[in-house]
Amino acid sequence: KVIGFVNIHPDEDDAKSKLTHAVRELQFRGLKLHPRLMEHDIDSQNTIELVKYAGELGLPTIICGFPDGDWMMQGSTVLKYANLAKACPDTRIVVAHMGGHHVLDLMMLAKRIPNMYFDTSYTLLYYRGSAVIQNIVYAMRSMRFERIFYGSDYPDRSIKDTVDGSYNLLKEYGLSEDEITKILYTNAKEFLDWVNI
Repeated sequence: KVIGFVNIHPDEDDAKSKLTHAVRELQFRGLKLHPRLMEHDIDSQNTIELVKYAGELGLPTIICGFPDGDWMMQGSTVLKYANLAKACPDTRIVVAHMGGHHVLDLMMLAKRIPNMYFDTSYTLLYYRGSAVIQNIVYAMRSMRFERIFYGSDYPDRSIKDTVDGSYNLLKEYGLSEDEITKILYTNAKEFLDWVNI
C-alpha cells in the first residue's frame, strides 16, 4: 500500500491551493519538504504558513533533516526545526533521518516539543561503525521509544535491505524485540492511523 506525501515548494504563490488540491482531488495524505534540494529556509514565514495549513487539513509534514555539508554551510541548524515545530503546534512534523549526527540536539528539543517526530531513514545505516549509532540508540531510549520510527530512504536503498539492516543493528545494540517492533512498525502504524490512512 502506497501512501503519498506531496512535495510543494512553500514559496510558490499558490502553495496552499496546491496542497488542498493534492489532498482533496489526488488523495495525498501528507506534505513532504526537502529544504536543501528545494532551496527554501526551514523556518521561513512561507514554510511556517504552509506547514501550519497542512495541520489545519489534518496532514503531517515530513521534512529532510540530514545535515549535508553543503546545507550546513548555508546556515542550517537544529533550532530551525524547533522554530518550525513550535510555530505549527497543530501539525505533526517528522524530521527525517533523525537529524544525522545532530540527533542528540534534536532529541533534547523534541522532549519539549511534542509535535516533533523522527524517522531513521538513511542515518541509521549511513553512520554504522561510528559513535552516532550509540547516540541514536541513546535518543531512542531517552524518548522511551516513542515518536521515532523506521524509514528506508527508498528508492536510494531497498526496503528489504534497510529493514534487515535496521533490525540487525538495533538487535546488536541491545534493543528488545518489543522495542524494535515499536521502531520498525508500531509507532508508524499509530502515526498513520492518526492521519486516517
